[in-house]
Amino acid sequence: MSKFNSNLLKIKLFYFSLIGKIKNNDYKINTSSTILDTDKILIIFPFEQTEFDVAKYSFRKLSLDSESKYIFLINNVFHSSTQLRGTTYGYNYFKNSKKIIINNDFYNDNIITNGVDAIIDLNFTFNLDLALIIDKIKSKYKICLKNNYSDFFFNIQFESETLENGYSRINSMLN
Repeated sequence: MSKFNSNLLKIKLFYFSLIGKIKNNDYKINTSSTILDTDKILIIFPFEQTEFDVAKYSFRKLSLDSESKYIFLINNVFHSSTQLRGTTYGYNYFKNSKKIIINNDFYNDNIITNGVDAIIDLNFTFNLDLALIIDKIKSKYKICLKNNYSDFFFNIQFESETLENGYSRINSMLN
């Protein structure tokens, strides 16, 4: 990301927090408990092909033995080539403008209003549109791979040099 884009993003984040468009994460996390107690988990798959392939492989056995209900949000480009056990919604990612538009069925099913127990964003790079959507969804746990802006939106963050390592750490939390 160029320095200009980075500064513009910082200004946008400051403005959104100033006007109250970004909510504070006020959930306390008990590190001695496990996240397995969650009933509904929203997993947002990456919008980039390489990251998506690694995530798909890393989470291929995710819901086999789990009692949790998984909800997946997947880029429409990869939607037809993916078979996951759970409810799947699509989104369009516009690379040039870095905009994300989620399909209407996600909104029709009231995911944002009803909330979930945990949200896991598997994207390695920060996207403001996606972060603002995540911020609107009520959830005890908001989990991601650490980046420069994740402190604004997520209460559990994993620092990782590689996608495989980060996804492995998230996966171990779920299993």
